[in-house]
Amino acid sequence: MKENIINLSKLFLKEDITNFNILKDDNRSINKKSPLFWILIVLLIGISWISNELIEYIVRTGKPEIFLNLYFLFMEIIMLIQAIILCTNVLYYSKNIENILPLPFRGIEILIAKFNVILSLLYATELIFLFIPMIIYGIYIKVGFIFYINLILVLVIFPIFIVLIIGMLSMILMRILKIFKNKELIQLIITTVLIISIMLLTNNIIDKIVINQDNKLDESNVTQQEVLDKVNERIVNASKYFIIINPSTNILKNNNVILNYIKLILINILAFNAVIFIGNKIYLKQLLI
Repeated sequence: MKENIINLSKLFLKEDITNFNILKDDNRSINKKSPLFWILIVLLIGISWISNELIEYIVRTGKPEIFLNLYFLFMEIIMLIQAIILCTNVLYYSKNIENILPLPFRGIEILIAKFNVILSLLYATELIFLFIPMIIYGIYIKVGFIFYINLILVLVIFPIFIVLIIGMLSMILMRILKIFKNKELIQLIITTVLIISIMLLTNNIIDKIVINQDNKLDESNVTQQEVLDKVNERIVNASKYFIIINPSTNILKNNNVILNYIKLILINILAFNAVIFIGNKIYLKQLLI
């Protein structure tokens, strides 16, 4: 089973990368003529510059953890939206599905391989939008080597829950919407429902951080440090909606590292088992419809 999953993951990922036209025909070197290649270069430069300016400013305030907390919250929302866009397409509407179904692969092997593809694409997003800003953050606050070890481990773990929960919701919604025969309509409904849900949650979080009418800050009576402490507290409280953010940032802040690793691992194990259970029940049947 393990070998089948690895081989399928490589096959699916190779086909998806080929569709992006980011590699040459030999799949061994970068296609520098691809517009996507130059878009990624511009994004890397832009994200690096913006992160440098923002981190430099926040570090001067004496509350660098605000950047860590806020940026992970921002990236969680970005990666949730990316996972929503990818999941339905990769799980159900990839062209390689039709070629794989006649072969002697189990439905759960196909499912895990597809999840691996989505996870790999989210890792690419992390590399561009999260890894570089965190390296700049580490340089500015002069952290030790252990920070970078924890950073790599956190970035490996961080997207797993996102892929699992969105994939699980996609399978459930696909089961509910099977009454529709139009695949494009189903994909549109699932994507729209999930993105609207994320947007509503995001709006609620912004209200808690910025508006929060129940506990307004009177900046004329408090110091800047107190204002920053209150803003940081609101960000941390808002991040509780996304259960993997605070354990991840606590690890990078060297707070209860082992306990927070255990939390992340247990959350992902529970989510993985839920996905396997649902996948065994409905995924292969959905592919055969």
